[in-house]
Amino acid sequence: MARDILRQRPHKCEHDLESFIWVLFWLVLRHMDYFKTVWTCSRLFDEPDPLKAAYAKNGFLTDQVADKIYVRVRHNRPLNTLLQELVRRVLDVLPLSHLNVLPLFESALRRLHWPENDTAKRFTVEEKSDFATGSSRPKLRSSAPKRPAPSDSKANQQQNKRRKGSPSGLRRVAQTQSRK
Repeated sequence: MARDILRQRPHKCEHDLESFIWVLFWLVLRHMDYFKTVWTCSRLFDEPDPLKAAYAKNGFLTDQVADKIYVRVRHNRPLNTLLQELVRRVLDVLPLSHLNVLPLFESALRRLHWPENDTAKRFTVEEKSDFATGSSRPKLRSSAPKRPAPSDSKANQQQNKRRKGSPSGLRRVAQTQSRK
């Protein structure tokens, strides 16, 4: 979501473009082998408070420009160049428009040396090691917000019923029955 929308400002067309750029950064931080940043997908996108989320996104952009250290994806120079140009465009060009954003994508798509047979990282809930992310902190593979545990017994019973129907729940039921 665009920073101004998170700050409760009126919606404009430029916010749709900025939101699209944030989706691209979410995909990179969530599914690609990136490095050169301490920012993780969860740090950038899991902030529930809209104002803090806007500040986090702004910090993500300004840190890259100030430190001249941009998010990098291993073995993907065309995407790295596009990401760097998008950071500068979001910070420096107001208002964003299709006329000043689409040429960046068109130029990136014309570049040579796009990787072949590259695939997204598999979704797992496990932590990725510091070495693999290049980050100073481990990164949770899931950026989904954690749900609080149900407090009453009826809710617990309903949750257990749902778990028993899931593949992992069936495994747990089978394991507890085999122990008896």
